[in-house]
Amino acid sequence: MKLLDIADAVIEHYGIDNQVHKLKEENLELGDALRDYDKEITPEIIDELADELFLLTQLARKIPGIKVRVMYKANRQLKRMEAEKVSNKLREGIQIDHYAGAVVEGAHGFME
Repeated sequence: MKLLDIADAVIEHYGIDNQVHKLKEENLELGDALRDYDKEITPEIIDELADELFLLTQLARKIPGIKVRVMYKANRQLKRMEAEKVSNKLREGIQIDHYAGAVVEGAHGFME
């Protein structure tokens, strides 16, 4: 059985409400595991990330509109990263002609 098929079977069996509550528990456990993070991903962190990812996969496949929101958030982050590049280049005093489109789109009034 494929992972996504298993995810679908699990959430069908337990339901969205149960899995949301389970996600709350797993969030706390991941937080505890990450508290000791010191530039090394431990087996405990990997286990907790796996638990969260599996629950998030289940929920994402059942919640309408989530894919659209994920794409929005991903694209918003790309714009932020481009704006950071521009900001860094300006601080360094480097020519930024090829970034101009991102600046105009991402920071209104910045170039005025």
